[in-house]
Amino acid sequence: MRPVILFAILVVTFALFFTIHGALSFRIARKGPVWQGAAAFFVPPLAPYFAFRLKMLPGAIAWLVALVLYATLLVLANR
Repeated sequence: MRPVILFAILVVTFALFFTIHGALSFRIARKGPVWQGAAAFFVPPLAPYFAFRLKMLPGAIAWLVALVLYATLLVLANR
């Protein structure tokens, strides 16, 4: 794959992950205690954990899928 195309896809994937992370943190703060939303925002692995606990399965799964996709593309970009 051409480096420019891979870089563009990597940037879009990172933006997708960051957007999902921010939205999920906001939803956690609205549905549960506010401190959980803040903790989920500043400590990223807490976001899917709190989301699963608050029964926000689609958001937690989307967060995990976006993370795996970004990590996979990052590995491909460094080959």
